[in-house]
Amino acid sequence: MLKLFNTRNISLLIFIFINIAFCIRYAIRVSYSLAIVATLIYILISCGIIIYSTKKSLSLKWIFSLGSLWISGCIVLLHLIPLETIRVDRVEMIELFWNAASEGEYPYNPRGSFNGNHPGPMPIYFILCYPFYLIKQYALIPILSLVGWIYYTYRTNKDNTSLLFLLIITSPACYWEIVCRSTIIFNALIFILWYRYLMNFNSFSTKSSIISAIIGGIVLSTRSIFAIPIIAFGIYAIKNNISKVLIWGVTLFLSFAATHLPLLFYGIDNVMNLNPIWLQSNFFIPTEYMIICVLLLMVAAFFCNSFKQISFVSGIFLFGISLAYIIRYICYTSISHSITHGCDISYLLFSVPFLFLFLNNHNTPCSTIKL
Repeated sequence: MLKLFNTRNISLLIFIFINIAFCIRYAIRVSYSLAIVATLIYILISCGIIIYSTKKSLSLKWIFSLGSLWISGCIVLLHLIPLETIRVDRVEMIELFWNAASEGEYPYNPRGSFNGNHPGPMPIYFILCYPFYLIKQYALIPILSLVGWIYYTYRTNKDNTSLLFLLIITSPACYWEIVCRSTIIFNALIFILWYRYLMNFNSFSTKSSIISAIIGGIVLSTRSIFAIPIIAFGIYAIKNNISKVLIWGVTLFLSFAATHLPLLFYGIDNVMNLNPIWLQSNFFIPTEYMIICVLLLMVAAFFCNSFKQISFVSGIFLFGISLAYIIRYICYTSISHSITHGCDISYLLFSVPFLFLFLNNHNTPCSTIKL
């Protein structure tokens, strides 16, 4: 029984759960029958992929061939579902921000035409999206992110590539990300690439530690939810070297704060009345619930004994917080309203890159993860 509860199986179950949520959320808008059929088909495909991957793996030639078909299919899908028909405001927020900035206006002031939201993400998020704003090709954000992650996995863990690749090209959540020109996985992948660099933190020199903190502050200035794995790492690492971690933490915070200083150019009143930290806190679960989650995270992180353990715990908490947001939304409205109108389930995708790290740990119980 213990072998069933290892990091790989838990990660697979959560990933499949996330995709089932996307199947139900969007297929049920057509009919309940379609939602049931789509969900069953996805579960069967996922089980087939998992069984296949335990016995065989795709060759690089097959990955290239199927990958080319997948990208071609995505391009066709993007033409069949124009951006104007999408009820997701990721692209609109990017354009509102940069249109306002180019006209010398405070970029967080404009409101979207669809739901009245202000641009919410941190400044570095918009800077990273700026090249795509210039060429008006926002679908490249999720496509390049997923292709980049497959390539990164191939370079670092070839045995994991086949399973990861098949899961991505059959994932309803990933197709949603592409069709909606969303940036969730893009943000999460950038963060996880930096986060994995901290694996050797104990051997970092003072200079390397400070550099990693500066980069971390910049990366954090995309989405505030990434403070969760940063706090978890800090609690885990502080047991070995308190002074080093404190210096690292202070440097990271100052780096993060420095990314917001250019906003003062638009006036302190604008920044105080409307800023990304306040906006993001209003998009997610209430502050008191977040405090409880952070306290639970700190307790869990304290008992972690390796970087892989803290990475797994971070992924679980990111998933848990996103799930708590969805449950809270349903409790305050209804399931039918949540499906047809609000409740952004895309937040569940923040945990996906963390889960992907553990897809190849076949027999490792989650309580005994070792580097």
